[in-house]
Amino acid sequence: MLAAEIQKYDLQEESILQDPVNVKLLEALTRFADLLTIYGYNVRICSKGSLLKLSETPNKKKYQMTAYFEQWSNWIDPGPSREPIEDIELKCLKKALHHYGLKASDDFLRTIAKDQIVEVYGDEMIQLYRSLSFFQITGYSLLDIIVHEFYHLWERSTKAIESTIADCNAVLDGNLPLKAFTISRQIIRETNQGGVVQEPFVNRAILANFINIGSLVSVNDDMIHGVARGVICTSTAEIIAMGDDAVNIQFI
Repeated sequence: MLAAEIQKYDLQEESILQDPVNVKLLEALTRFADLLTIYGYNVRICSKGSLLKLSETPNKKKYQMTAYFEQWSNWIDPGPSREPIEDIELKCLKKALHHYGLKASDDFLRTIAKDQIVEVYGDEMIQLYRSLSFFQITGYSLLDIIVHEFYHLWERSTKAIESTIADCNAVLDGNLPLKAFTISRQIIRETNQGGVVQEPFVNRAILANFINIGSLVSVNDDMIHGVARGVICTSTAEIIAMGDDAVNIQFI
């Protein structure tokens, strides 16, 4: 199956599949993509550009991403029944927080509503988790998201970026369990600047509504008096333009 996926991009599968680290990563992505269909999300495993970029990706990152998607697949796998797990988003979030030894405040958790995108970041602002609903709005393949830096895939206004960073710093420095984002509505555009992508790619412009952000502490710490070990945030998003309409959107 992996060989067929690679061959359709006119690439020599041997050059990619002879590396067992690549194989294990692509198998993990294949399983995850298959499980996503149970929940109504159809996501590509890879693109030509991401496969070409794979050779430049350090093995350490490949190992990390393989473990990440294997764990995620285990959380969402309903087993032989292939029936979607009820309340999968909230259950996945709780499993992710438990897995990383983190906890959010009850006040923050009560603000989470259906169809919101929930993201979890560690204290070095490395993304540890995002909800499945993210895959409803992105046009990138799973491998694209892994091998390219986020700033090569998405762009938004400088003002929005600076405001978001300020909110994150305020939450981390002050260990704030719940804070509304200063700038809520932001346009985010897929840029497709991460590498050589030779198959057709339709850029998307997304209107995101950033809702709340809050600190995360260790499960062994008091929520108020503990030290912030990361942040959790919520947003909603909708696609507002595609193709040339998305490309022509200007940022200030």
